[in-house]
Amino acid sequence: MPHVSPRPVNPSVLRPPQASYANKYEEALWEKPGFKDLIDNYRNLGEMNSLNYATEYIMDPRNAKIRYGGTKPYEKTVLEVEAALKRKIEQKVRARLVASC
Repeated sequence: MPHVSPRPVNPSVLRPPQASYANKYEEALWEKPGFKDLIDNYRNLGEMNSLNYATEYIMDPRNAKIRYGGTKPYEKTVLEVEAALKRKIEQKVRARLVASC
């Protein structure tokens, strides 16, 4: 019998929120699923520069702009991070039957 991988589950959906966070990056990972998806995508693609730009941008936007501002890769990453932070959470209902009272 062939091995079948279970359907991937977004771990951010399963995690309970924390009472406090160590830094702004950790808070964004927990509170903004779009940002977590973007960071996971950077990791999966091996985009370490984008991952570093995004981390520094979240932690200290002013310092990140001083260091990397004006470079095309940084500007592209900032746009992606801002879009991910603003992305609304959408839940799709897949049930065909609706319970009635």
